[in-house]
Amino acid sequence: MIRALIAEVRQVEIIGGEGWLEHNSVAIAAIVAAGLAALVSVVNRRAQLKHDREMRSQDHVRDAIDDAIVCADETRNALKYFVAVLTSAEDHREEQEAPLSEEVINYLTEQREKTFVQVQAMKGARSRLEIRLEEADAVVETYQKLLQAFTSAFKESFKGIPENRESVTREGDAARGQQLENAFYAFQAACRHWLREGSSGNSSRPNSVAASS
Repeated sequence: MIRALIAEVRQVEIIGGEGWLEHNSVAIAAIVAAGLAALVSVVNRRAQLKHDREMRSQDHVRDAIDDAIVCADETRNALKYFVAVLTSAEDHREEQEAPLSEEVINYLTEQREKTFVQVQAMKGARSRLEIRLEEADAVVETYQKLLQAFTSAFKESFKGIPENRESVTREGDAARGQQLENAFYAFQAACRHWLREGSSGNSSRPNSVAASS
């Protein structure tokens, strides 16, 4: 851009001579101003494109976080319901000292499978978060801990359908449930913090991975 401007001034000098330049400073100033305006326009355009890419990247991260939040909440509800009906069935089997009916076993199996599908979906949501954010980001870290809490709670309730679990395992449901709730709220807090920072206009977060346009 600057080289083109100098060449244009030199061309004017060749055509009009040095004396012409001395008496036509306004024309030279106009050429310089036009060149600078073009240069500023290019710089501004590049800055705008960079800003647009950063905004799209943040939009992609927000979408990944929203998906993870919904997935975690659905898994939480599914697991809590499964553990509740499983515990109720175990209590009933213990009180009646009789095996569960085939209908109840089928229902428990159905709820267990629904919960398993939700836990698997959480793994997919985790992969999307890891693509959009750095591994050390609080959102990714808390989501990983939440997934571990879900997996642990689900694992300890998995075997309760054919026969009652050991009493020590059943007694641990409350502690595992509390651990899951703590992990869930920690993840929510990390998401709120990221979304608050993202909406403040700070598009230069070091832990954001630029999404492809």
